[in-house]
Amino acid sequence: MTEWRRARTQVLAQADAETEARRRRDDLAARRSHACTALSAVLADTTSQDNLAALLLRAETECEAAEAVLAAHRGLAQIFAQEEARLRELQQATTAANTALKTWSEEWAGAVVALGLPSDAAIETAMSALGAWARVAEVAPV
Repeated sequence: MTEWRRARTQVLAQADAETEARRRRDDLAARRSHACTALSAVLADTTSQDNLAALLLRAETECEAAEAVLAAHRGLAQIFAQEEARLRELQQATTAANTALKTWSEEWAGAVVALGLPSDAAIETAMSALGAWARVAEVAPV
């Protein structure tokens, strides 16, 4: 009888172990199914024949591609910010150049009027007039 009880205890322990193994298997199958469903929902062009490994590989590949796009976007955003800062500098330089040009134009107008030319005379006209005056100065006695 003792032998029978010991055998019974072993059989019951094995039955409990089998029940626990089945529970774990079923839990793993449910988790695998949930993972496949979740991955299929976010991946394009999946089929019901795709196994978890294939879905994980595709997900990893798509994540790497998305990370590359994100890195490129960050790089472009940084370049854009640098160019925006440079744009402000160039706008300030343009404003300074326009101010200098206006000052020069006013001084130019005064200088050409002193030569007897209209205030809006072009540089070529002024240079021709100066050349003529130089010839006159060479020819005329002082």
